[in-house]
Amino acid sequence: MKKISLLAAMLLVVGLVGGASAHVGDPPGTVYFAFQFEDGSAPSVDGSGDDWAFVPDFYWIGAEKWNLAQRGDGGGDFDPTEADLATFNPSAVYGWNDTANRVYLLVQAIDDYHEIDRVDNNWTWTDDDLEIRWSAGHFEKSEFTGGGELNTEGTNRIEHLFAVPPIPTGEFFFGDYDVSYNVPNGPIMDFAYSFEGVEIGAGASTYWYEYSLEIPWTWTEELADVTFLDLEEGYVLHAAAYLNDRDGDPDVEVFWTTGTQGNNQQQQDLQMAEIDDSVDQLPTAVEGSSWGLIKAGFTK
Repeated sequence: MKKISLLAAMLLVVGLVGGASAHVGDPPGTVYFAFQFEDGSAPSVDGSGDDWAFVPDFYWIGAEKWNLAQRGDGGGDFDPTEADLATFNPSAVYGWNDTANRVYLLVQAIDDYHEIDRVDNNWTWTDDDLEIRWSAGHFEKSEFTGGGELNTEGTNRIEHLFAVPPIPTGEFFFGDYDVSYNVPNGPIMDFAYSFEGVEIGAGASTYWYEYSLEIPWTWTEELADVTFLDLEEGYVLHAAAYLNDRDGDPDVEVFWTTGTQGNNQQQQDLQMAEIDDSVDQLPTAVEGSSWGLIKAGFTK
């Protein structure tokens, strides 16, 4: 396994974009920040989210920063401030750690109907799912390649989809690279979840999704040949989180996204933040608090 440095990644971006106009993020002019975890404070990815208790509100992407697309019934796109947050309320926060060379993501979904009703496949998008997308390079949209392509350099889309709880046949994950190491809780990716309230169907629930990834710059058939992006302070990559909210109606799909592009896009700018000196990252920061109280404090 190899790493590509920040400088090399930036040179490749310049070479591909050439004389094109300056990159425009999504939403335009918006940059989100990944909180930098100190060594010893990075999340354990157990689905509880307690490792994020000290992350300031600044890093959180609350419902007002998500965008919403009503699909299936011709409703079209509309402002998330028009949504009824009593029926669905999303939030997310990104992080990263230099030593582990990993990005982290915690997503909360408060819902009044959690749909999991597919029978025997990994088509997670037909249920209430979390969809995570990355591009290692900071390229113009026109330079992106599709997901699942091997031996591309930083332009590839990385797509990881999760619908939990798993159905009886065990499926809960879809990834667009058909290689042995692209699996949850394998060598490059971790995933866990927890919930409170109603697990499936009508009724109030809160789902927590926790995830980490060492981001490949070039995907290959064998893990030993993969080149990974070497994360550094200040680097900006593309990322987006999506949440499906179906509410038991097969003709309606409400699709929330942290960007403004439609499905299969990942144009949101995400910058690796420097260490936040205002934050005490000691693990003891959450001692003495019940998990229920901690989670209540996470609703941004």
